[in-house]
Amino acid sequence: MWERKTHGIEPDPYIRNILRAGGRMGLGVDSLSRSVVLSDINEHTVIDALQANPNIDAGWLIESLRRNLLIPSFYGELDDEATSQAIELVRSNVRRHEREHMRCLLNPSTALWRELGLYYRLILLSSQLSTWHSPSFLNTTAALYMTPSRFTVELLALLKEDYTSADPTVQQAVQQRVVAQRGAEGDLLRFIDRQNVDTDALTAMLQSPTGGRYCDLWLGYIIDRLRSGYSLSEIDKTEFFSRIRPLNGGGVPDPEMRDTTVDYMSERCLGPVIELVRLKSDAGFVLERSWFSIGTDISEAEGLLAVRRALFRRIFSSNFVIESGLDNRLDDRETAIKRIIHGTPFSEAQLFDMDIPSTDQLAGSLSAARTNAITTLLGPTASVEELHMWLDHPEYEDIP
Repeated sequence: MWERKTHGIEPDPYIRNILRAGGRMGLGVDSLSRSVVLSDINEHTVIDALQANPNIDAGWLIESLRRNLLIPSFYGELDDEATSQAIELVRSNVRRHEREHMRCLLNPSTALWRELGLYYRLILLSSQLSTWHSPSFLNTTAALYMTPSRFTVELLALLKEDYTSADPTVQQAVQQRVVAQRGAEGDLLRFIDRQNVDTDALTAMLQSPTGGRYCDLWLGYIIDRLRSGYSLSEIDKTEFFSRIRPLNGGGVPDPEMRDTTVDYMSERCLGPVIELVRLKSDAGFVLERSWFSIGTDISEAEGLLAVRRALFRRIFSSNFVIESGLDNRLDDRETAIKRIIHGTPFSEAQLFDMDIPSTDQLAGSLSAARTNAITTLLGPTASVEELHMWLDHPEYEDIP
């Protein structure tokens, strides 16, 4: 959902506590089983290793790592004291930015409705074959996949950042550096600043059931209305629904269904599950990958099933969007939203100028995705029955 840049920053107490995992947990995890990268290697360890290797001419590489990858660099702009202040200001805002991503995606009561809805539907798609040929179910699933959320998720985190500094030189240097790296997201934030938008009210609109269901489509409509001279309080959801309903195959989000889904996620799901990718230095550099359930009220056996189901859903979902072509349609809509950010009217952005896969095509893509997931997890000779055993019975043998 976003590109994470931590610059070697350690997780703060908020992130440690929310994950209930002590002080060793890294940044960037959500309840939909995305990866966390842990590292017990700091910049000095990497640089020392490169310098000690006689087969590498490390001079340019070391300087490049120092300047571009490992820490924010302000060489030639600030003196040593101001540089230290600038680096700490960047680091504190990276933490604040990541914290907001965590708040949006880990807590079922505040998570984006579309993300929860899609996750819930994937559970049903994976387990109940009768849903595979339901036109309304498949069409709504396709609509969810084709609804971009990149700019909404990023903006919610950007709005939590604060680059105010006692030293105006430091503040200016940091803001220029950060904005220059952000592309369309930075343009969006500058637009909001120029319009003097109430950011608390905007956040509430983006985290409402409408914002959670339609994400960047709703955000694009808000931007268009603001550019047309409307205030946030004057933006009419009814008009938005009238534009999007015949084009997007979806209706008004149902608050009762939202609550039902949250309850389901809280009471019946065995997650959330996280993937850890750990970089270790032990007689060389080694990447280790592990999966864990961080549910607090489940047994060890249930935790194992949670991990297996999360693995299956991830592989199943990845194959489905590729087989169906929904990933390309999502990319097209992200491009259209970017055009709106840069000034194209909502009505002219061609958000819905694309062919939607038929129900038969979607069902066929689901079948192919399941076959590919079975092969990936259990091998080329495994059957659907073996998949069900593996997903439902902890005593069934693990992945070969």
